[in-house]
Amino acid sequence: MAHSDRVTNALWMLEALTVAPGHRLSAAEMRRALACTDEELDGYLDLLSTLADRQGGARAIAYRQGDSIVLEGDAARMRPLRLTAGESMALAHVIHALELDPNLSERLERALIAPGIEAGNQQPLFATARTYGPFYQELSEAIEDGVRCRILYRAQTDTQPAPRLIDPLAFEAFDDYAYLVAWNVEKDAERRYRLDRISDVELTDDSIGRREPSDLTVEDHLAQTGTIVTVECPASSDDCSSWSGVVDVSPSPQDPCRLRVAVRVSTVSWLFDQVLAAGGDMKIVEPTAWREQLLRYAQELSQGNVAP
Repeated sequence: MAHSDRVTNALWMLEALTVAPGHRLSAAEMRRALACTDEELDGYLDLLSTLADRQGGARAIAYRQGDSIVLEGDAARMRPLRLTAGESMALAHVIHALELDPNLSERLERALIAPGIEAGNQQPLFATARTYGPFYQELSEAIEDGVRCRILYRAQTDTQPAPRLIDPLAFEAFDDYAYLVAWNVEKDAERRYRLDRISDVELTDDSIGRREPSDLTVEDHLAQTGTIVTVECPASSDDCSSWSGVVDVSPSPQDPCRLRVAVRVSTVSWLFDQVLAAGGDMKIVEPTAWREQLLRYAQELSQGNVAP
């Protein structure tokens, strides 16, 4: 038997003894589990005896006692890592935000998170983590293998997901969200899809030729598809003037302490969210029709009728 296999078996024995009642198991049970002879079992015990606590110098004590194998000494025990309450809250938030596989989430919670804190019920105590959605792995493999996909995608203005036939090209990540850059087959054009808005992915049998994503920046895409909107905000605020798609910044004719910012906007609700989040410090100047839309949007939002 290779030395690496002997080490693996010895570590399995150590783990089994650590969790066993009284840190004791029968030699016969060990031989059956490891499919080994009595002589090989003694070899695993010899390997365990070489383990030591490097700080305290204490050695592992694993020995035979009658027909039992007994483990003694804290230096030998494989103690699980437990996090503090604060660390557990942070990890629970990340587990929930990353939308991990439920089985993996459960194992992480059981092994690491302090009792009483559940990832699935964690309140948003921290800033929202960028999410790659539940289909990042499938899409990553589709990009690597050059496979056409059907996705269900809900745009910001959609109430229900709609199908798209796409050739996935690459991923892009920004501060809050991650996007899939893909070629929309039906529109014959490149598009970006926010990963957390993709509700299903189906790999087709069609392979695609290698196509590189364009070098267009976010500003370039806004220039192609965005509508120019003018908003007014305090001059002390850097939020408006630092947006992607800004085409002009000038002082307000009515108030020199405020700025007028002309910006290209591709998603109406995104702008409305920025205005509402400003708590009255920001207003839409042009187009005036968007002001009425903002009021309707705020009313629907307060009634819970706007999808996130």
